[in-house]
Amino acid sequence: MRLLPLLLLIVGLTTNANAAVFRYMPPSLGPIVLNQLLTDDHHAPFRLPKIGQYYAELILEPLDGTHDVALSEPLALELDLQVARRERVLLNRNVTVRFVPGERAKTLFWLSVPDHLPNRTTLDMHMQLRETSNDQLRNARVRLQLTRKIELAPFVVF
Repeated sequence: MRLLPLLLLIVGLTTNANAAVFRYMPPSLGPIVLNQLLTDDHHAPFRLPKIGQYYAELILEPLDGTHDVALSEPLALELDLQVARRERVLLNRNVTVRFVPGERAKTLFWLSVPDHLPNRTTLDMHMQLRETSNDQLRNARVRLQLTRKIELAPFVVF
């Protein structure tokens, strides 16, 4: 009986404490964590939900809804990517990519979470895309995807 007032006191003290404020982020769609069409200068918030390997890739999409991007000559792109948590920069990458006609996607880099970036934390990605070839980007849109690599647990037989 002496325990009940003590428990009520503890519950009363803990409910009056200030709760941490979090900004809502919609859950990721399967293994894809970030899926953004890039403009010249772009910001996007994202979260890495699980520990594991992630990879970033650039995907060329046609403007007119067809299946293939019509490139007459190679397309060279330069992507400056910066990931920050609030004001603190956690990752800087400068990647140069060259698409040849008929090529649709390129893997840029791999990330290991939590070695390179923390998981379950809201991060902000700043992306700056520049074309270094002869105006081939007018035929296509560029999409950046950050995807979690699916890892299957080993099947153990005893």
